[in-house]
Amino acid sequence: MRTNTHALGATIQSARHKRSMSLTELARRVNISPQYLCDVEHGRRGLASGEVVTGLSSELSLNADYLDYLCSRFPEKERTSATMTEDQFLRAMTAFRKERKGKP
Repeated sequence: MRTNTHALGATIQSARHKRSMSLTELARRVNISPQYLCDVEHGRRGLASGEVVTGLSSELSLNADYLDYLCSRFPEKERTSATMTEDQFLRAMTAFRKERKGKP
């Protein structure tokens, strides 16, 4: 699976800026190094663990499923494009979950 590190980094950086939070402050809150977070925001690295996804999701009020999606942690058949917006992704996940509930 290929990670869309640029979309992931841009999403995190944009959410951080909206909260007027420094990179150093967010890194401290999530318990990662500022350099690692900088690398993620600039598309040089992906998110290595679910704990980091959970921490960023919590601190930035982002949907953890959406971050996992951008990290390509969803099976290929459940991904259509690594360029979906968060709203598009949430609508697709809602439809997917409804479809799965309807199956025996």
